Amino acid sequence: MDAFVNVYVDKEDKILDNIISHDPDIVFYTFGTTTMKGYKSIRKTISKSIEKVEDSDINVRDRKVKIDGDIAWFSQRADWNYDWDNQRIEAKGIRMTGVLRNQDGGWKIVQWHTSMPQR
Repeated sequence: MDAFVNVYVDKEDKILDNIISHDPDIVFYTFGTTTMKGYKSIRKTISKSIEKVEDSDINVRDRKVKIDGDIAWFSQRADWNYDWDNQRIEAKGIRMTGVLRNQDGGWKIVQWHTSMPQR
């Protein structure tokens, strides 16, 4: 979970190859109405977006993780400060939830959901 969040901080999309399941039916829901399905789509979309993010700082808190065999699920909140197209963005209280599966010798993200609280 930290590795995924830090993709934007470190601007290193190659880490996605090791932390996201390559199954074609995985799904990521992000801000607004954006839905990414399948590893290739997720990898492409995230790779494009990290090119635009500069000076990123993400502070995660309130993390809860439950594990049952080869499946784990989590919830957490984060404050994310970054520059996007030369504009400073301060996103407070971002909610993230997801599911991981232990496969191929490690935990892989198979579902991720990100949302903003209503203001």
